[in-house]
Amino acid sequence: WYNGQQYQRPHMIHLQHCNGTRLSDFTMLNAPMYHIFLDRGHNAIVEHVSIFSPNFTYAPNTDGIDIGVTNAVIRYCHVKNGDDSLCVKEGANNVLFHDN
Repeated sequence: WYNGQQYQRPHMIHLQHCNGTRLSDFTMLNAPMYHIFLDRGHNAIVEHVSIFSPNFTYAPNTDGIDIGVTNAVIRYCHVKNGDDSLCVKEGANNVLFHDN
């Protein structure tokens, strides 16, 4: 897992102000910090995504999927990590989590 300082840990996917985002059919392993963060956009779908990272004491703040967008659907995802698996952030509105 990541061996850098906390302030240097990048997010794996951080999309800002995106509209019509679709993320599907992939696996993410051991992100240094957040795995997926959708921030201040509209109409997002995340589906069939698997996320894995170590437990919190070893890998803090490795959030799985953070949602801060309007009109989002998160479905058929498998998240096993040491922090927030699915997290609704400020700015999120009309978010559906289905079969995760």
